[in-house]
Order: sequence, then structure tokens, then C-alpha cells
Amino acid sequence: MRDITYRDLLDFVKLNRKGNAFKDCDDDLICIGIKNAVDKGTYLVAVNHGLQICGLAIGSIEGDELYVHEMLATEKWVLPFFIRRFKMLWPDCKLTAMRRMKYVSYNTPKLCNKILKGNI
Repeated sequence: MRDITYRDLLDFVKLNRKGNAFKDCDDDLICIGIKNAVDKGTYLVAVNHGLQICGLAIGSIEGDELYVHEMLATEKWVLPFFIRRFKMLWPDCKLTAMRRMKYVSYNTPKLCNKILKGNI
């Protein structure tokens, strides 16, 4: 097994982005966003059994809030996987994400439970 590179993540985003995921971002902006999240330890990558990247989430932490800047998933299991990792890595953080061009703070326990139960 080899390590995932920045090039692998960039290629994943370019091949799979749609909707608002990494909207209007060129290669440089995508790489900068990924590098910043990696440097801060505020990123998640999901890989399937075939070692293919299936998801990427990048963010930043300010105080007790994790700001999700970008998230892209290609398989249904990725979002619940990210939620479980989020709860394990940052148990005291609240989730905030960009929705309709503004940051929205979520009722984190309620949102996490709905996702884990498959209701979202």
C-alpha cells in the first residue's frame, strides 16, 4: 500500500466534484486548501477496500467549532464514516459548514445522530 499524495487528492476532487463542492476552485486553490487542512490536522480522507479515495473533507478549528470548508463523497458510506471520525477526533467541537454561501452552525448531536441512523 502506498501513501496518498496531494496529487491523488487533487485528481479525486477534479474527477468527482459537482454541485458546490470545491466550486470555482482552480488546481492551486484546491491544493492550498488541502495543504492547509493537512498542516492543521483538520482533514478526513475515506478510502474503500480497493484503496480508492471515496471522500475528502477539509476544515479548520476555531475555538470549539470545526468549520467544514469543503466536503466531497462519492459513496453513501462516506458521510457516516466522516461523522464517526469527527466525533472521535473532535468530541467537544460543534460543526459549522458553508451552506448557501454562508456559514451555518448545526445542532451537532442531532445532525450526527440523523446521519448515523441513515436519515440524511
